Amino acid sequence: MAEKKFLLRETIHPQTKQTVYLISEVGVQAKPVVLPNLLESLKQFVMQNAKAPQT
Repeated sequence: MAEKKFLLRETIHPQTKQTVYLISEVGVQAKPVVLPNLLESLKQFVMQNAKAPQT
């Protein structure tokens, strides 16, 4: 299984002034996924990108 690397950035949203997180795959030119709630979004991101079912 190929190893994937992801970049997680913390930033301040310009309109809401709240902390948001951006996650993107290293070397992939796709638009980063914005994560307002890091833990919940990370869980969804992992489930969405998992090739095999997780138990």
